[in-house]
Order: sequence, then structure tokens, then C-alpha cells
Amino acid sequence: MNVDDLRKIFQQLQNCLENVVGGSGHLACYSMIPDTFKITKVEPSSKNAQEYYFTAQAYLESEHEEGQKPESHEISGSIVLDEQFSLVRDDEGQVMLKPWKCMQPLERQPLLSTRDKAKRDLADKLARADEILGIVIEEMNFQREDLISKLIEEIQYRMKGLQTTSESGRIEYVELEDMYLNIIVGVMEQDQLSPDDEIKFLRESIRNRIEHFDVYFERLQKGLLKGPFTVE
Repeated sequence: MNVDDLRKIFQQLQNCLENVVGGSGHLACYSMIPDTFKITKVEPSSKNAQEYYFTAQAYLESEHEEGQKPESHEISGSIVLDEQFSLVRDDEGQVMLKPWKCMQPLERQPLLSTRDKAKRDLADKLARADEILGIVIEEMNFQREDLISKLIEEIQYRMKGLQTTSESGRIEYVELEDMYLNIIVGVMEQDQLSPDDEIKFLRESIRNRIEHFDVYFERLQKGLLKGPFTVE
């Protein structure tokens, strides 16, 4: 592997590792030492991408006081990048980084146009909405055939502050409110769903938008979403 490609992989990884969640669920910020970075294996992945396995010496920013030299330790994992060494996301919109979960890394790229920024923000909101719904459904042991009204009642209950938004700390109040007002209400209106419909139809509507996001965004921009969003 040439030095330039290695540098691109390193930079994408470093961007991601600056804001990750580890196995314990805590936020972490790793800084890798460039001279110790090695690619140990490369395997084909889906979507014309490859999975790069790596090792490196790194230190946690939170593990040292200002002015003190941090103590490094070895980390290892993998990341999936496309042919241009850009990040690849899975079906749930998550960066394909193991063994960590990446919290929306900032890619060092030219500034996006207003349209592209709106497109990226909406894609992130849909992916996070699906994740939040999954958390609430799991925590409350809701079933696919339970009614949307039951889900809405629980979300509104949490929004009123009568219960923590998530016992595990995986949902913040502000994103719960944003998800409800800007995603659930909008998707239900577009797809003509009612509170008496089953939860599975709401999740299918959101995931349909995620899976066919380019088509969805184009129709939304052109004002062509006059009824339920479907893709032939």
C-alpha cells in the first residue's frame, strides 16, 4: 500500500476516533501516533468498498492532565471505506467502524452547499430517528403489532420530563423532541398513518426513506410528496 493511501486511511480513522463510544457506553477521544499506525489486513466489503484492519499506539485525551505527557496503549480494529477512501455507512446509517460506535465524525472536506448540507442533515436525522425508536421499543418491550398511539404516548411522557429519556443514557431530551416533531409527525402525515396503525408501519416508512434516500430527497425538494412515499 502506498504512503498516500495509508495517510488517507489514517486521517479517516483519526476523524472517527476523536468522538466514539466504546463497549462500556462511554464517550472517548483517541489520538493515534502516526508512526505506529499499521494496516494488518484488507478484505473486500459490500458497496465496492474494503474493510481495513489496523493497529496503532494511541492515547485517550481524558487520561492525562494538561501539560503532562499521556501514556499510550495499543488499539486495534477495522473501518470500511469506499474506493475514494470515504466513509461507508451500514443500513442503519452508522459508520462501519469496529469495535467502536462513531458519533457523526467531521470529515475534513470542502464546505457543503446549502442543498448538500440539508440533504446530509436530513439523512442523519432519519438514521438517528430510527435508532431512537429502536431504543424506546426495546426499553418498553413494544411489539411490532402494538399501535403507534402507544409509542407516541411513551415519547410524550418522556418529553414532559416524567421519566428520563433513556435509562441507559442513549437518548437526550433535545433529540427526542426533534425526532418526534420533525420526523415522526412528518412521516405519519406524508404516509397517511394514524395512531391506530401498528408500530411496524411507522418503522417501515422511516426505513424506506433511509433505503431510498436519494429518491426521497429529490421528491421532497421538488414538492412531489403529495401522498405516501413509495418506490416502484
